[in-house]
Amino acid sequence: MEVYIDKNFINNYWAIDSSDAVITSFCDDFLKHANRYTLITNYASEEEMYESEEAELFIDDIVQQQNAADMVYLQNLLDEDCLSSCLNNGGCKLLFIECDEQNAIDLERKYGYRVITSATLKTKWSEYIKYNDVEKTIVLPADESDDEIFNNWSDLKFISTFPTNSIVIADKYILSDKSQGRLKDNLIPMLEQLIPVDYQGELSIAILSESILSQENCSPKERAIKTHSVLNRHFAKYKHLKIKFTILKFDKYFNSGKQPKIHDRHIYTNYYTIKCGIGFDLFNKNERKVEDSEVSIRFNFQPRQMKTLPVKLNGLKVYVNNMKKMDKMDVFKMYPENFDKFHCHLLN
Repeated sequence: MEVYIDKNFINNYWAIDSSDAVITSFCDDFLKHANRYTLITNYASEEEMYESEEAELFIDDIVQQQNAADMVYLQNLLDEDCLSSCLNNGGCKLLFIECDEQNAIDLERKYGYRVITSATLKTKWSEYIKYNDVEKTIVLPADESDDEIFNNWSDLKFISTFPTNSIVIADKYILSDKSQGRLKDNLIPMLEQLIPVDYQGELSIAILSESILSQENCSPKERAIKTHSVLNRHFAKYKHLKIKFTILKFDKYFNSGKQPKIHDRHIYTNYYTIKCGIGFDLFNKNERKVEDSEVSIRFNFQPRQMKTLPVKLNGLKVYVNNMKKMDKMDVFKMYPENFDKFHCHLLN
């Protein structure tokens, strides 16, 4: 987890009303958990940082008391080449930099990461507070009048308003396309709610599944190719960005070693993680199934998520790396099949 903080943002931070509930949450529920993220700043050194009273107060009173996981001094951070390199190297990131709003919007559209200035901190952070930890039940039948129930895929729509350059789905049966859980009723409409509305770059969608088109009488590779084709055709209508799908075949042979066993069903985006223990085949046509489970949605930069999310994503990275390096006779691994061209910001 990487947090970029411009020294001008730090200087202006203290002019923001600290008694505001949003700013209090930003400080207490995020900044003061610096032991769970890497802090990258454009101060040249610790000595330069402590020359500023604003910076000394910010770092000592908020960050250093928490034994920051790591601090990186990157003096040329805001230079175009340096910033581009930082935003292209993958991972979960939040940026707090001072720039005009149009420049912030342009950066978000180009790279798929959230850019927050001191002027927009209250507004943008309040959005994260609103959706910090959402849980909706599927034990009860759908009821549009009850917002504690997961009623339809549009309950995930808010995620599309946040920058996102990667979506990773780990669900062993999401590609099964069984009669009671078709792709057209589940995966496709679900993704339509998650695709970012403003991002204009390349969106990687990686889907890890064990069962692929379970009723098709052909090889796993042929099933993956068919699925890939179905998804490409349907999502070709999104002209504002380039979507690259990758189908990864789950095989417990590659889920070995020290990484966590891939078990629960998750969807990962840049800023939110969605979990449903029963899996995401939740609809049969227009009817939502009733299951003993819940759909939970958590902000990736809340304290608990910052502690566990890197472990989960690293487990998936290890799995993909095992697929790349380990051989197993006559086993289909992924489509498209070129590992060297597989690029997903959350997994690379």
